[in-house]
Amino acid sequence: GKREGAITAFDSGTLVVENGKITLDVVVNGEAHHVEYIGDTTLSDSQGEVIIYSTLDGDYEADLSDHYMIYECYGDYYECGFTNWMIVIKPNNGTSGDCFQFDFITDKATKNEGFCGDYKSSDFIATNSFIPGWTDGVNLLCSWYFNAEQTEFAPFRGGEMSIKDNGDGTVTVHIDVIDDLRHHITGTWTGTPVAFQQ
Repeated sequence: GKREGAITAFDSGTLVVENGKITLDVVVNGEAHHVEYIGDTTLSDSQGEVIIYSTLDGDYEADLSDHYMIYECYGDYYECGFTNWMIVIKPNNGTSGDCFQFDFITDKATKNEGFCGDYKSSDFIATNSFIPGWTDGVNLLCSWYFNAEQTEFAPFRGGEMSIKDNGDGTVTVHIDVIDDLRHHITGTWTGTPVAFQQ
């Protein structure tokens, strides 16, 4: 289903766990809220162990000087009223070099309006955003850096990506993203994008 709005941060708050009771007092947007829970107070980390996927050992500037870009439109895939696209930038030689993929949502309702724009990483479905990278254990899904040799990988957890129309059939993609180890990954590509052929 749809996820609307943004996460609201607490202005202040306290959480007390004692004698089979959890008491939460928070202030959100200047308004006080009081919540009590009585029952099993065994707390566990709902996320479990955090898995780090990045293999990078520091900030990285990608070389996209001899690359091509393919794109594919998925329409309103996320049922949010706006168009979803995937772009992939790969080396022309196909066997070695830097690669990027972005799964992103425009602020446009139709495919014909294209995919140029400015995009920020978002943990919820939003316009002008790209979806952070994750894996099903086999495939790299949504937004990632990887190399064609398949020895380096990094999912995007933050940052920005933009696609500018240069007015001559080419676009410039500017990438400044952050992986799950907080490394900055940057790169710029200019060229004529090509539609993905099934």
